[in-house]
Amino acid sequence: MPNMAFSSATIKPPTPLLPKPHAAASSLHCLPRRLTGSVKERMAAGGEASEFGALQRPDSLGRFGKFGGRYVPETLIHALHELETAFRTLSNDHAFQKERDRILCDYVGRASPLYFAERLTEHYKRSNGEGPHIYLKREDLNHTGAYKINNAVAQALLAKHLGKKRIIAETGAGQHGVATASVCACFGLQCVIYMGARDMERQSLNVFRMRLLGAEVKPVHSGTATLKDATSEAIRDLVTNVETTYYLLGSVSGPHPYPMMVRDFHAVIGKETRKQALEKWGGKPDVLVACVGGGSNAMGLFHEFVDDKDVRLIGVEGAGFGLDSGKHAATLTKGEVGVLHGAMTYLLQDDDGQIVEPHSISAGLDYPGVGPEHSFLKDLKRAEYHSITDEEAFEAFMRVSRLEGIIPALETSHALAYLEKLCPTLPDGAKVVLNCSGRGDKDVHTAIKHLKMLLGAINDCYLVPTGILVCLIGVDLPNQFCCLGRGMPNMAFSSATIKPSTPLLPKPYAAASSSSLHRLPLRFTNRSAKAHPVFCSLAAGSVKERMAAAGEASEFGALQRPDSFGRFGKFGGKYVPETLMHALDELEAAFRTLSNDDAFQKELDGILCDYVGRASPLYFAERLTEHYKRSNGEGPHIYLKREDLNHTGAHKINNAVAQALLAKHLGKKRIIAETGAGQHGVATATVCARFGLQCVIYMGAQDMERQSLNVFRMRLLGAEVRPVHSGTATLKDATSEAIRDWVTNVETTHYILGSVAGPHPYPMMVRDFHAVIGKETRKQALEKWGGKPDVLVACVGGGSNAMGLFHEFVDDKDVRLIGVEAAGFGLDSGKHAATLSKGEVGVLHGAMSYLLQDDDGQIIEPHSISAGLDYPGVGPEHSFLKDLKRAEYHSITDEEALEAFTRLSRLEGIIPALETSHALAYLEKLCPTLPDGAKVVLNCSGRGDKDVHTAIKHLKV
Repeated sequence: MPNMAFSSATIKPPTPLLPKPHAAASSLHCLPRRLTGSVKERMAAGGEASEFGALQRPDSLGRFGKFGGRYVPETLIHALHELETAFRTLSNDHAFQKERDRILCDYVGRASPLYFAERLTEHYKRSNGEGPHIYLKREDLNHTGAYKINNAVAQALLAKHLGKKRIIAETGAGQHGVATASVCACFGLQCVIYMGARDMERQSLNVFRMRLLGAEVKPVHSGTATLKDATSEAIRDLVTNVETTYYLLGSVSGPHPYPMMVRDFHAVIGKETRKQALEKWGGKPDVLVACVGGGSNAMGLFHEFVDDKDVRLIGVEGAGFGLDSGKHAATLTKGEVGVLHGAMTYLLQDDDGQIVEPHSISAGLDYPGVGPEHSFLKDLKRAEYHSITDEEAFEAFMRVSRLEGIIPALETSHALAYLEKLCPTLPDGAKVVLNCSGRGDKDVHTAIKHLKMLLGAINDCYLVPTGILVCLIGVDLPNQFCCLGRGMPNMAFSSATIKPSTPLLPKPYAAASSSSLHRLPLRFTNRSAKAHPVFCSLAAGSVKERMAAAGEASEFGALQRPDSFGRFGKFGGKYVPETLMHALDELEAAFRTLSNDDAFQKELDGILCDYVGRASPLYFAERLTEHYKRSNGEGPHIYLKREDLNHTGAHKINNAVAQALLAKHLGKKRIIAETGAGQHGVATATVCARFGLQCVIYMGAQDMERQSLNVFRMRLLGAEVRPVHSGTATLKDATSEAIRDWVTNVETTHYILGSVAGPHPYPMMVRDFHAVIGKETRKQALEKWGGKPDVLVACVGGGSNAMGLFHEFVDDKDVRLIGVEAAGFGLDSGKHAATLSKGEVGVLHGAMSYLLQDDDGQIIEPHSISAGLDYPGVGPEHSFLKDLKRAEYHSITDEEALEAFTRLSRLEGIIPALETSHALAYLEKLCPTLPDGAKVVLNCSGRGDKDVHTAIKHLKV
């Protein structure tokens, strides 16, 4: 790596700085001179447009009025001309547009929903009940978690058409860097990312993501070590390697044609918004709001509406510690005109024309310039620009997390914070669309640091300015500190065992004779059922006899519903204390009623579409398919069902949303849940925030350590996360504790079970709520290749994501169903979670299924590198499918899963969850056995952001 340091000395261009835009500068890093003359005169000299329509394209010299242009060295002029020509040509090329649209749909996950933020709208109602209606344009649901991917995909395609195989880019918050690294992996391009050393420290997880995706991340230590300096280094690289390299600029700044080109590639945001607004309320938005750093997300939203003079355009900058503090990034509010990075625009500079170091809590807004079109819109008074402090942004970050179950990026939080000032001024019913430009996962570490910085640590708990308590470990607090959310109990809790009021008996609907939940299970002979903590066993007898007695189905069609006792053959049932029987019966009755209720289904479908982001794409993994081609060029075609693009990043949200709605219909206002990997816990906390429900999550202490970021996300969303230290301190024990809680609080509490396990009706209900995965897959397969999949593959822990995919195809005997379990250190090591491969029949957590147990009938501690597969049981329907040989189950070791984790990241630019990686790893064994052209659909059940810390420990990236 070359030394990144460079001189900060001023390099003046050979011509004045109100020059011809094509005049060559000796360096791109010239500091701006203060420009004299009135703004009006200079704008006239630059060709000011009198009509907004002229803003839709810059003039032939790349200027928006006086702003923009090409202030670049001669060495770059040809490359920029070539780029502009290619852009204009491909903009009218049907094949290019079709290819881009396909990738935006299947890979990125467009169209992004326009979501009505009901609780945020309610929050801003005035005392008379009036107020604006707030909608969020959900760019946070895009692949890589932000709007940046729209531009990255299009420019990478353009680079391929230009024959460039090396891509460079700059990044601040890391979103553009991750997006660029992702598309370079997808298209097989070399990738170099420049990032300020200061930003790398703030966004360390994004740095790892970029490197995992195959990018070389070069730290920039010069200057302020932030986005400005990273951009300068990227341009230096381009000057040196212009013949072989393409610069994928991430914002609407820089020399022409970048401001125009990046804007147009992001304009899909505004185009979708216009269409969606027309569909939702039959008109246009009244106000558009977006954060502004360089300004690409704002221009993507604004561009479509610039000619609509009745639509207000509001950009929100970072005021940092305050506009008078000198520590801010409010370029349009406090800047002056100058030239930086090849374009004339507003800049932050001192009286000597030196760049002033910007400051924002958000790395993506920490830039001393702004896109030239924003400067033009400001001077024309077509758009208005305001600023928000770090503290205000952080309050909004917390507020929206709690009210809507959406953790926004800190960049987006600036726009959200401005609603506090905007909403009181708007008429009743005014339609406000705010660009939710990115998700806040990347900002978790910054959030934790900010809490400490603002308020100091008190027993590891922090009180934010809005009076919301974030408890990082769950301990008692002094009385003067209030708790998260409305009516939330104190985070502290007793570790004492809560015992059910009735004992536990061994047959399905009877209470048992032991008063302890920790009673040791009975051991039965001939592989008969065994009982385990919380729930207990059936009487002994042969498997064949018990299956016959339970009404074993001879046709697969009978699997679509369990019998009247909730059994799939001998598996399933209700092995629960009497205290839960009424609640389960009530739950089943409500589920069956609401399943046939059109209003409930319509409400559920609407939330799944606008809030969750369904339908999830069925993506053809071209490079993964190429990887598995045999020497003769033959091989299967691999498709990924992109559940990782759902809100919260996994399939779990499908079930959580539906059960939360069901709980509301039951009148239950307190929700409990268990979680292993944290995905179900985050999903549950999310929907509880969305519906205003109290939420308690049980999680094994070991899993909390592995998934610390998800723990913080749950608490940020308002959930009380209770660590479980008993037993193995993993998912099994968390489930036991959740059931204990339910036994004690059954009248007021609904238990959102996260998998197709537990007592009836949970296996049936959770399966049906996830069945949307398979239903969409059938429809999408028919659209893509006119048939069905040949093979379905999914990971199996409890088994909900697999059943969601399999359920639709169980009757299709020509479709292979393959579940993949965790072999841990190996099946013979004793350290695995391969329940269906190595387990025996028993009863755990209210249902009969296969379990991992020793010769004495004691549960064997499972092991998997993936917390979501680290469970000693499995859903009863999987056990039934295994015994009927309708589905096949295999296992994958930790090492094989990690290899697959890296492989997909590098080949497709998709970082999968470690759970999903087990299914992906099985492709190594499966693909060589499949005929040419066989269609394989693999459920990409979750994204791997949550697994970054685990991956760091095991991978050398």
